[in-house]
Amino acid sequence: MTDADPITTFLQDHQAMGGFVASSYVDWNILHSPQDSIIKLLEEFRQVPFDDIMEFADAQLTDNSMNHRHVMEDVSKLFYLTEAILFEDLKYNPQILHEPWHNRYRVHPGSGRLMALWLCGYEKLKTIYTHFDEPGFVPPGDCFIINTKQELNAEVSSRNEVVFAIAELDTYLAFPTLDVDCIRTSHFDSEWDYSRIKTTKQWKFMRFSEGTEFLTYKNQWRSYVIDAWQDLQHDHIQLGTTEFSFNNRGKVIDVLRNTGAGSVITQV
Repeated sequence: MTDADPITTFLQDHQAMGGFVASSYVDWNILHSPQDSIIKLLEEFRQVPFDDIMEFADAQLTDNSMNHRHVMEDVSKLFYLTEAILFEDLKYNPQILHEPWHNRYRVHPGSGRLMALWLCGYEKLKTIYTHFDEPGFVPPGDCFIINTKQELNAEVSSRNEVVFAIAELDTYLAFPTLDVDCIRTSHFDSEWDYSRIKTTKQWKFMRFSEGTEFLTYKNQWRSYVIDAWQDLQHDHIQLGTTEFSFNNRGKVIDVLRNTGAGSVITQV
């Protein structure tokens, strides 16, 4: 076998069991709109005391111990990602998985990218889908099946460049049975209910990341936290191509979403 690296091995093993990895364009009929989740994040972040914002901005990148850390991390990353999309600098397309027991498709990893793409007016987005040859699993639509590492790189990348090295791809069991594997799978995706499927096949999910560049990206998105907080103290803000209006209690009262097809205003 040539090029016998973890990426090639993963793709070949997956196809040998009857599954496939593919890229697929999906819309908001397949994926639920993240509008409510975004509103909740912005309203919560708006109420964070400024002293906590400053502590977060000044903290070491590996320090995750501060109050309100999760909402500060999520919102600052959202501001960072929307700007990256507007400047065509998003690195990875999000991944999508099927949960037939919930009758839904869900983006993971990449929920932040999903929110940012929605904020930037995207009505259709490219995703990477992992399919299992097990009862109930159905592809989300037309799929371009990925057969090689080179094809995976081309489909994963939003910028038509080499985006990962071999060491930057993790795999984990989709339907683990041993305790140690269950812990690993839950670590990578706490929502995935692997107990729903009983199979003897060693199906795996893949997860690509920035690898050694992760702290560089974390530093970049954390640098947005002060400006994001200050912008949200006003009664109106534009994030991506979407506008939010707030009342005097800090609650979103309407959302104006601008897409290529026009504008849609939603009263909240």
